[in-house]
Amino acid sequence: MANEELLFIYKDDGTGVSTLLCIESTDTSYELKEKVLENVPEDSKVPEVPEVPVVLSSSLPAQFKQDNLVVIDSVNSGTGRSEFEKDLYSKILGPILKKLGISHTYFKTTSSSSISEFAKSIELNHQSYLIIFISGDTSINEFLNSLPIAVNNNINTPLYIANISAGTGNALMSSLGANSPIQCIQQLFVGSPSKFHLYETQFKPSGGLNLQNNQIVSKMLFFAVTSWCFHSSLVADSDTPELRKLGVSRFGVAAQQNLEKEQRYDGDLKISNFKDKTIISEINGPYSYLVITPLTNFEEKFKISPLGNVKENSLYIIELGFQQDNNVLLDVMKEVYDNGSHIKDEKVNYLKVEDGKEIHLKINSTEDSKLRFCVDGTIIKLIHDTDENLELVIKGGVELPGWDLFLVV
Repeated sequence: MANEELLFIYKDDGTGVSTLLCIESTDTSYELKEKVLENVPEDSKVPEVPEVPVVLSSSLPAQFKQDNLVVIDSVNSGTGRSEFEKDLYSKILGPILKKLGISHTYFKTTSSSSISEFAKSIELNHQSYLIIFISGDTSINEFLNSLPIAVNNNINTPLYIANISAGTGNALMSSLGANSPIQCIQQLFVGSPSKFHLYETQFKPSGGLNLQNNQIVSKMLFFAVTSWCFHSSLVADSDTPELRKLGVSRFGVAAQQNLEKEQRYDGDLKISNFKDKTIISEINGPYSYLVITPLTNFEEKFKISPLGNVKENSLYIIELGFQQDNNVLLDVMKEVYDNGSHIKDEKVNYLKVEDGKEIHLKINSTEDSKLRFCVDGTIIKLIHDTDENLELVIKGGVELPGWDLFLVV
Protein backbone atom coordinates (compact mmCIF):
# COMPACT_ATOMS: atom_id res chain seq x y z
CA MET A 1 0.00 0.00 0.00
CA ALA A 2 1.32 3.43 -0.95
CA ASN A 3 1.99 6.03 1.72
CA GLU A 4 1.88 9.74 0.89
CA GLU A 5 3.92 12.31 2.82
CA LEU A 6 3.62 16.05 2.21
CA LEU A 7 6.89 17.93 1.73
CA PHE A 8 6.19 21.61 1.15
CA ILE A 9 4.37 24.08 -1.08
CA TYR A 10 6.56 25.78 -3.66
CA LYS A 11 5.33 29.20 -4.72
CA ASP A 12 6.86 30.64 -7.87
CA ASP A 13 6.69 34.39 -7.34
CA GLY A 14 7.30 34.99 -11.04
CA THR A 15 4.30 33.04 -12.34
CA GLY A 16 2.23 33.08 -9.16
CA VAL A 17 1.77 29.31 -9.43
CA SER A 18 1.84 27.31 -6.18
CA THR A 19 2.63 23.60 -6.26
CA LEU A 20 2.21 21.08 -3.45
CA LEU A 21 5.09 18.59 -3.49
CA CYS A 22 4.65 15.23 -1.83
CA ILE A 23 6.29 11.82 -1.90
CA GLU A 24 4.41 8.62 -2.51
CA SER A 25 6.31 5.63 -1.17
CA THR A 26 5.85 1.88 -0.98
CA ASP A 27 8.14 -0.86 0.27
CA THR A 28 9.88 -0.86 -3.10
CA SER A 29 9.65 2.64 -4.58
CA TYR A 30 9.63 6.40 -4.15
CA GLU A 31 7.77 8.78 -6.44
CA LEU A 32 7.57 12.57 -6.37
CA LYS A 33 4.05 13.90 -6.88
CA GLU A 34 3.01 17.45 -7.73
CA LYS A 35 -0.36 19.14 -7.34
CA VAL A 36 -1.02 22.68 -8.56
CA LEU A 37 -3.03 24.63 -5.99
CA GLU A 38 -5.64 27.15 -7.03
CA ASN A 39 -6.30 30.55 -5.48
CA VAL A 40 -3.49 30.55 -2.92
CA PRO A 41 -3.89 33.69 -0.76
CA GLU A 42 -1.22 36.38 -0.53
CA ASP A 43 -0.01 35.13 2.87
CA SER A 44 0.64 31.74 1.20
CA LYS A 45 -1.35 29.88 3.85
CA VAL A 46 -3.38 27.13 2.27
CA PRO A 47 -6.53 26.16 4.22
CA GLU A 48 -6.50 22.57 2.90
CA VAL A 49 -2.97 21.90 4.18
CA PRO A 50 -2.23 24.54 6.86
CA GLU A 51 0.56 22.48 8.45
CA VAL A 52 2.65 22.26 5.27
CA PRO A 53 5.50 24.82 5.06
CA VAL A 54 5.80 27.15 2.08
CA VAL A 55 8.99 27.76 0.09
CA LEU A 56 9.07 30.97 -1.96
CA SER A 57 11.15 31.16 -5.13
CA SER A 58 12.17 34.71 -4.25
CA SER A 59 13.44 33.85 -0.77
CA LEU A 60 15.02 30.42 -0.64
CA PRO A 61 16.67 29.55 2.71
CA ALA A 62 20.21 30.83 3.31
CA GLN A 63 21.81 27.43 2.74
CA PHE A 64 20.87 27.59 -0.96
CA LYS A 65 22.55 30.96 -1.53
CA GLN A 66 26.07 29.53 -1.75
CA ASP A 67 28.55 29.54 -4.63
CA ASN A 68 28.73 25.75 -4.90
CA LEU A 69 26.12 23.09 -4.15
CA VAL A 70 27.20 19.45 -4.09
CA VAL A 71 25.11 16.35 -3.39
CA ILE A 72 27.24 13.49 -2.03
CA ASP A 73 25.41 10.20 -2.36
CA SER A 74 27.06 7.56 -0.16
CA VAL A 75 25.32 4.60 -1.77
CA ASN A 76 26.76 2.00 0.59
CA SER A 77 25.77 3.76 3.82
CA GLY A 78 23.83 1.80 6.39
CA THR A 79 22.64 -1.52 5.05
CA GLY A 80 24.02 -0.85 1.61
CA ARG A 81 20.81 0.55 0.17
CA SER A 82 18.42 -1.40 -2.01
CA GLU A 83 17.97 -0.26 -5.59
CA PHE A 84 14.90 1.83 -4.82
CA GLU A 85 16.56 3.42 -1.79
CA LYS A 86 19.44 4.39 -4.05
CA ASP A 87 16.86 6.34 -6.07
CA LEU A 88 16.49 9.03 -3.40
CA TYR A 89 18.48 11.41 -5.56
CA SER A 90 17.23 10.46 -9.02
CA LYS A 91 13.56 10.15 -8.05
CA ILE A 92 13.18 12.80 -5.33
CA LEU A 93 15.99 15.22 -4.52
CA GLY A 94 17.28 15.75 -8.06
CA PRO A 95 13.84 16.58 -9.54
CA ILE A 96 13.07 18.97 -6.65
CA LEU A 97 16.34 20.85 -7.15
CA LYS A 98 15.62 21.04 -10.88
CA LYS A 99 12.08 22.34 -10.32
CA LEU A 100 13.37 25.05 -8.00
CA GLY A 101 16.08 26.00 -10.50
CA ILE A 102 18.92 25.15 -8.13
CA SER A 103 22.07 24.16 -10.03
CA HIS A 104 24.30 21.59 -8.36
CA THR A 105 26.88 18.84 -8.79
CA TYR A 106 26.03 15.22 -8.06
CA PHE A 107 28.79 13.04 -6.59
CA LYS A 108 28.14 9.32 -6.17
CA THR A 109 30.58 7.24 -4.14
CA THR A 110 32.33 4.41 -5.93
CA SER A 111 34.72 3.20 -3.21
CA SER A 112 35.32 3.36 0.53
CA SER A 113 37.73 6.27 -0.02
CA SER A 114 35.52 8.34 -2.35
CA ILE A 115 34.36 10.80 0.30
CA SER A 116 37.78 11.47 1.80
CA GLU A 117 39.27 11.93 -1.67
CA PHE A 118 36.52 14.39 -2.60
CA ALA A 119 36.99 16.37 0.62
CA LYS A 120 40.74 16.63 0.04
CA SER A 121 40.09 17.99 -3.47
CA ILE A 122 38.10 21.01 -2.26
CA GLU A 123 40.06 24.23 -2.57
CA LEU A 124 40.12 26.88 0.11
CA ASN A 125 39.31 29.64 -2.38
CA HIS A 126 36.78 31.52 -0.20
CA GLN A 127 33.85 30.37 -2.34
CA SER A 128 31.01 29.09 -0.18
CA TYR A 129 29.65 25.54 -0.28
CA LEU A 130 26.48 23.66 0.55
CA ILE A 131 27.16 19.93 0.81
CA ILE A 132 24.07 17.71 0.97
CA PHE A 133 24.91 14.22 2.22
CA ILE A 134 22.67 11.28 1.44
CA SER A 135 24.38 9.16 4.05
CA GLY A 136 24.80 8.25 7.67
CA ASP A 137 26.87 10.00 10.34
CA THR A 138 30.13 8.21 9.53
CA SER A 139 30.28 9.60 5.98
CA ILE A 140 29.98 13.17 7.28
CA ASN A 141 32.68 12.47 9.86
CA GLU A 142 34.97 11.07 7.18
CA PHE A 143 34.43 14.20 5.07
CA LEU A 144 35.17 16.61 7.93
CA ASN A 145 38.32 14.76 8.96
CA SER A 146 39.61 14.90 5.36
CA LEU A 147 39.11 18.60 4.62
CA PRO A 148 42.24 20.62 3.82
CA ILE A 149 43.43 22.84 6.65
CA ALA A 150 44.37 26.46 6.03
CA VAL A 151 47.73 27.86 7.07
CA ASN A 152 47.91 31.61 7.78
CA ASN A 153 44.51 32.16 6.22
CA ASN A 154 42.66 35.25 7.42
CA ILE A 155 39.45 34.66 5.45
CA ASN A 156 37.42 31.53 6.13
CA THR A 157 35.44 29.55 3.57
CA PRO A 158 31.75 29.11 4.54
CA LEU A 159 30.69 25.45 4.45
CA TYR A 160 27.07 24.46 5.00
CA ILE A 161 26.22 20.81 5.66
CA ALA A 162 22.84 19.13 5.31
CA ASN A 163 22.03 15.46 5.79
CA ILE A 164 19.40 13.19 4.29
CA SER A 165 19.71 10.22 6.60
CA ALA A 166 20.55 6.96 4.88
CA GLY A 167 22.76 5.29 7.47
CA THR A 168 22.04 2.77 10.19
CA GLY A 169 21.41 4.77 13.36
CA ASN A 170 21.43 8.33 11.92
CA ALA A 171 22.15 9.94 15.28
CA LEU A 172 22.55 13.49 13.97
CA MET A 173 19.23 13.73 12.16
CA SER A 174 17.39 11.73 14.83
CA SER A 175 18.56 14.33 17.34
CA LEU A 176 17.10 17.03 15.09
CA GLY A 177 13.74 15.25 14.95
CA ALA A 178 14.06 14.12 11.32
CA ASN A 179 13.61 10.35 11.45
CA SER A 180 13.17 9.46 7.80
CA PRO A 181 14.77 10.51 4.51
CA ILE A 182 11.55 12.33 3.61
CA GLN A 183 11.56 14.35 6.84
CA CYS A 184 15.21 15.20 6.18
CA ILE A 185 14.39 16.46 2.67
CA GLN A 186 11.68 18.68 4.09
CA GLN A 187 14.11 20.06 6.68
CA LEU A 188 16.66 20.76 3.95
CA PHE A 189 14.26 23.14 2.21
CA VAL A 190 12.58 24.77 5.22
CA GLY A 191 15.35 24.61 7.84
CA SER A 192 17.96 27.23 8.60
CA PRO A 193 21.71 27.13 9.25
CA SER A 194 23.19 26.96 12.73
CA LYS A 195 26.84 26.78 13.79
CA PHE A 196 28.09 23.21 13.43
CA HIS A 197 29.90 22.42 16.68
CA LEU A 198 32.84 20.03 16.45
CA TYR A 199 34.72 18.08 19.10
CA GLU A 200 38.05 16.29 19.11
CA THR A 201 39.36 13.01 20.50
CA GLN A 202 43.12 12.56 20.85
CA PHE A 203 44.64 9.07 21.12
CA LYS A 204 47.74 9.01 23.30
CA PRO A 205 50.61 8.32 23.30
CA SER A 206 50.98 6.48 19.97
CA GLY A 207 47.68 7.11 18.21
CA GLY A 208 44.97 4.71 17.15
CA LEU A 209 44.39 2.36 14.23
CA ASN A 210 41.31 3.10 12.15
CA LEU A 211 39.93 -0.41 11.62
CA GLN A 212 37.96 0.69 8.55
CA ASN A 213 40.93 1.88 6.48
CA ASN A 214 43.94 0.64 8.49
CA GLN A 215 45.34 4.15 8.85
CA ILE A 216 46.93 5.42 12.07
CA VAL A 217 45.46 8.63 13.47
CA SER A 218 46.62 10.76 16.39
CA LYS A 219 43.26 12.51 16.72
CA MET A 220 39.80 12.68 15.15
CA LEU A 221 37.06 15.25 14.92
CA PHE A 222 33.57 14.13 15.92
CA PHE A 223 30.09 15.60 16.20
CA ALA A 224 28.00 12.66 17.42
CA VAL A 225 29.86 10.37 19.83
CA THR A 226 33.05 9.04 21.30
CA SER A 227 32.35 5.88 23.26
CA TRP A 228 34.03 2.95 24.98
CA CYS A 229 32.93 -0.23 26.76
CA PHE A 230 29.66 -1.93 25.81
CA HIS A 231 28.64 0.69 23.25
CA SER A 232 31.85 0.71 21.22
CA SER A 233 32.09 -3.09 21.41
CA LEU A 234 28.63 -3.67 19.98
CA VAL A 235 29.23 -1.10 17.20
CA ALA A 236 32.54 -2.79 16.35
CA ASP A 237 31.16 -6.32 16.48
CA SER A 238 28.12 -5.37 14.39
CA ASP A 239 30.27 -4.04 11.55
CA THR A 240 30.39 -7.21 9.47
CA PRO A 241 28.94 -7.75 5.97
CA GLU A 242 26.41 -10.23 7.37
CA LEU A 243 25.16 -8.03 10.20
CA ARG A 244 25.15 -4.77 8.19
CA LYS A 245 22.41 -6.30 6.04
CA LEU A 246 20.14 -6.20 9.11
CA GLY A 247 20.19 -2.40 9.31
CA VAL A 248 19.65 -0.98 12.79
CA SER A 249 18.79 -4.48 14.08
CA ARG A 250 22.47 -5.40 13.79
CA PHE A 251 23.15 -3.49 16.99
CA GLY A 252 20.69 -5.68 18.88
CA VAL A 253 22.35 -8.85 17.62
CA ALA A 254 25.82 -7.60 18.57
CA ALA A 255 24.50 -6.42 21.94
CA GLN A 256 23.23 -9.90 22.77
CA GLN A 257 26.58 -11.39 21.81
CA ASN A 258 28.40 -8.98 24.11
CA LEU A 259 25.97 -9.56 26.97
CA GLU A 260 27.12 -13.16 27.01
CA LYS A 261 30.56 -11.90 28.14
CA GLU A 262 31.70 -9.89 31.15
CA GLN A 263 31.46 -6.16 30.41
CA ARG A 264 34.33 -4.85 32.50
CA TYR A 265 36.53 -2.04 31.21
CA ASP A 266 39.23 -0.71 33.53
CA GLY A 267 40.02 2.98 33.42
CA ASP A 268 39.64 6.35 35.13
CA LEU A 269 38.01 9.54 33.87
CA LYS A 270 38.76 13.10 34.90
CA ILE A 271 37.19 16.39 33.81
CA SER A 272 39.51 19.39 33.99
CA ASN A 273 39.75 23.02 32.93
CA PHE A 274 41.35 23.33 29.53
CA LYS A 275 43.62 26.24 30.48
CA ASP A 276 45.01 25.42 33.92
CA LYS A 277 44.25 21.66 33.96
CA THR A 278 42.53 21.95 37.36
CA ILE A 279 40.54 18.76 37.98
CA ILE A 280 36.83 19.49 38.41
CA SER A 281 35.32 16.02 38.61
CA GLU A 282 36.28 12.35 38.51
CA ILE A 283 34.48 9.13 37.63
CA ASN A 284 36.61 6.16 38.55
CA GLY A 285 36.26 2.81 36.81
CA PRO A 286 35.85 0.03 36.11
CA TYR A 287 32.96 0.69 33.74
CA SER A 288 30.40 -1.28 31.79
CA TYR A 289 29.07 1.63 29.72
CA LEU A 290 30.68 4.94 28.79
CA VAL A 291 29.39 7.35 26.15
CA ILE A 292 30.36 10.97 25.48
CA THR A 293 28.02 12.86 23.16
CA PRO A 294 26.51 16.28 22.38
CA LEU A 295 23.39 14.71 20.83
CA THR A 296 20.08 13.56 22.28
CA ASN A 297 19.45 10.42 20.22
CA PHE A 298 21.46 7.65 18.58
CA GLU A 299 18.30 6.29 16.95
CA GLU A 300 14.74 7.59 16.79
CA LYS A 301 13.76 5.85 20.05
CA PHE A 302 17.21 5.53 21.67
CA LYS A 303 17.30 8.76 23.70
CA ILE A 304 20.79 8.54 25.16
CA SER A 305 21.06 12.15 26.41
CA PRO A 306 17.72 13.95 26.85
CA LEU A 307 19.39 17.26 27.76
CA GLY A 308 21.76 17.27 24.79
CA ASN A 309 21.54 20.05 22.22
CA VAL A 310 23.23 19.94 18.82
CA LYS A 311 23.10 23.75 18.68
CA GLU A 312 25.12 24.08 21.89
CA ASN A 313 28.87 23.61 22.34
CA SER A 314 28.73 21.05 25.14
CA LEU A 315 29.13 17.33 25.76
CA TYR A 316 27.37 14.91 28.09
CA ILE A 317 28.90 11.87 29.78
CA ILE A 318 26.68 8.84 30.30
CA GLU A 319 28.42 6.26 32.51
CA LEU A 320 27.46 3.02 34.20
CA GLY A 321 30.01 1.41 36.50
CA PHE A 322 30.97 -2.24 36.13
CA GLN A 323 28.04 -4.59 36.70
CA GLN A 324 28.73 -8.24 37.45
CA ASP A 325 25.19 -9.05 36.37
CA ASN A 326 24.74 -8.02 32.72
CA ASN A 327 20.98 -7.94 33.27
CA VAL A 328 21.54 -4.64 35.10
CA LEU A 329 23.23 -3.24 31.98
CA LEU A 330 20.38 -4.56 29.84
CA ASP A 331 17.83 -2.90 32.13
CA VAL A 332 19.62 0.44 31.76
CA MET A 333 19.51 0.07 27.96
CA LYS A 334 15.76 -0.50 28.21
CA GLU A 335 15.52 2.73 30.22
CA VAL A 336 17.29 4.56 27.38
CA TYR A 337 14.50 3.39 25.06
CA ASP A 338 12.00 4.53 27.70
CA ASN A 339 12.37 8.17 26.63
CA GLY A 340 15.76 8.47 28.32
CA SER A 341 14.61 7.55 31.83
CA HIS A 342 18.07 6.09 32.57
CA ILE A 343 19.34 9.54 33.57
CA LYS A 344 17.18 9.24 36.71
CA ASP A 345 18.70 5.85 37.57
CA GLU A 346 21.00 6.24 40.59
CA LYS A 347 23.42 3.73 39.07
CA VAL A 348 24.01 6.02 36.07
CA ASN A 349 26.29 9.07 36.07
CA TYR A 350 24.99 11.82 33.77
CA LEU A 351 27.27 14.86 33.59
CA LYS A 352 27.44 17.94 31.39
CA VAL A 353 30.88 19.04 30.16
CA GLU A 354 30.73 22.66 29.07
CA ASP A 355 33.00 24.62 26.76
CA GLY A 356 36.42 25.25 28.26
CA LYS A 357 36.59 21.81 29.88
CA GLU A 358 38.27 18.64 28.65
CA ILE A 359 37.94 14.96 29.44
CA HIS A 360 40.91 12.72 30.22
CA LEU A 361 40.18 9.01 30.00
CA LYS A 362 43.01 6.78 31.21
CA ILE A 363 42.87 3.19 29.92
CA ASN A 364 44.11 0.53 32.34
CA SER A 365 43.94 -2.41 29.95
CA THR A 366 46.03 -3.80 27.10
CA GLU A 367 43.58 -6.44 25.89
CA ASP A 368 42.76 -5.82 22.20
CA SER A 369 38.99 -6.07 22.65
CA LYS A 370 39.17 -3.42 25.41
CA LEU A 371 41.11 -0.93 23.28
CA ARG A 372 38.33 -0.27 20.74
CA PHE A 373 36.58 3.09 20.66
CA CYS A 374 33.68 4.33 18.55
CA VAL A 375 34.05 7.80 17.02
CA ASP A 376 30.93 8.68 15.01
CA GLY A 377 30.61 5.05 13.91
CA THR A 378 34.29 4.56 13.04
CA ILE A 379 36.15 2.08 15.23
CA ILE A 380 39.58 3.17 16.45
CA LYS A 381 41.85 0.73 18.30
CA LEU A 382 44.40 2.33 20.60
CA ILE A 383 47.97 1.40 19.73
CA HIS A 384 49.85 -0.11 22.66
CA ASP A 385 53.57 -0.05 21.87
CA THR A 386 55.05 1.72 24.89
CA ASP A 387 55.05 1.63 28.68
CA GLU A 388 53.42 5.06 28.79
CA ASN A 389 49.82 5.34 29.98
CA LEU A 390 47.13 4.89 27.34
CA GLU A 391 44.79 7.86 27.30
CA LEU A 392 42.05 9.64 25.37
CA VAL A 393 41.73 13.41 25.63
CA ILE A 394 38.36 14.79 24.51
CA LYS A 395 37.49 18.47 24.13
CA GLY A 396 34.99 20.77 22.48
CA GLY A 397 35.05 24.16 20.83
CA VAL A 398 37.21 22.84 17.99
CA GLU A 399 37.57 25.03 14.91
CA LEU A 400 38.75 23.88 11.48
CA PRO A 401 41.32 26.46 10.28
CA GLY A 402 40.08 28.05 7.07
CA TRP A 403 36.44 27.01 7.46
CA ASP A 404 33.23 28.41 8.92
CA LEU A 405 30.97 25.39 9.45
CA PHE A 406 27.17 25.46 9.53
CA LEU A 407 24.58 22.72 9.89
CA VAL A 408 21.09 22.93 8.39
CA VAL A 409 18.69 22.31 11.29
